[in-house]
Amino acid sequence: MKYILTLFCSLLSLALIAQIKPNFFPEDIPAAGVEQMCFCKPGVSNKSKSRGLELSYTWHGGSDFLSEEDEVTSLSNFNHLQNIKFSVRVPVLYKGNFNLLLGYKYLSDFYDFSQIGTEFSSAFEAMDSKALKSNSFDVIMTKSLDETRYVAARLGYSVNGNYDEWSRFDTKFSIYKFLGLYAIKPNENFEWGFGLTGSTSFRRSSFVPFLIYNKTYNEKWGIESIFPGYIYGRYNASASDIILFGTEYSSRSYRLEIDRPMGGNIDYALNQSGIVVSAQLDHQFSSWVWASAKAGYRFNLDSEFLGKNDNTLTFDADVSDAPFIQIGIFITPPDNFKDKMTK
Repeated sequence: MKYILTLFCSLLSLALIAQIKPNFFPEDIPAAGVEQMCFCKPGVSNKSKSRGLELSYTWHGGSDFLSEEDEVTSLSNFNHLQNIKFSVRVPVLYKGNFNLLLGYKYLSDFYDFSQIGTEFSSAFEAMDSKALKSNSFDVIMTKSLDETRYVAARLGYSVNGNYDEWSRFDTKFSIYKFLGLYAIKPNENFEWGFGLTGSTSFRRSSFVPFLIYNKTYNEKWGIESIFPGYIYGRYNASASDIILFGTEYSSRSYRLEIDRPMGGNIDYALNQSGIVVSAQLDHQFSSWVWASAKAGYRFNLDSEFLGKNDNTLTFDADVSDAPFIQIGIFITPPDNFKDKMTK
């Protein structure tokens, strides 16, 4: 494990110093996908709680979009970025050693620009005038092979862009995702495994292997990680208070359609990525209801605006780093309820 931590920290340090995205990072690191699977039997003792239903709000401080050729020149800047997230996972089948869940997640990003420059102004005006939306649908499956091994898979479809409707099922906005995992859990305090995640989208196709390592050292301390997605230390302050602290990779892609009255429409595929360092407190209010508060700093990597037609020029922008805070509420069944469901 110390070698994984050393490698991750080295890559993180290089990324922060250079402020560029490491080549092995795809559009979608499997952090969220594997966490969803922990709604079932997988997972170690005292682990952080999975989210059956979640509603959260995130506020990011202002940043500048800087010219990649001249990192002092600001192309545009915004006062803040707000994000709203709603997600739900519904257990459809608990049958012996096989579990099936259906998931839905809605995300929206709201930019508040304070200044939009003349270069590439259409892209920033599009981000300022409409929320960037993502609607995701998942099928999640886990199957126990024996007392110490299990496999899991996730198939996902999402539509990401600046469309007007709540959701828009259009291949232009579509992202198809898959994830496969093989894991070994020799006891309730230790779990490790490996898998492959991939996506095909309006930007590109990518395939990335990953490793998971979850360990509970004692009643208070543990670690939860998916390399290269995230590494978090865990402190169980009490039965109803869990503290997580660490770092993760964050990435999001959107399709930006910009209609022009005189024709010559503009079409971008936008990808934004960053390294997030944070601390999080989860507090239990009742047997089913938890609240979460998270704060930290986002070290932004490159933002790529990929032109998708002949009228649209591709460009990259460096985004200045900024703090963020997040608050949310989520519902998760108590452990004994899940045990009853699997009997």
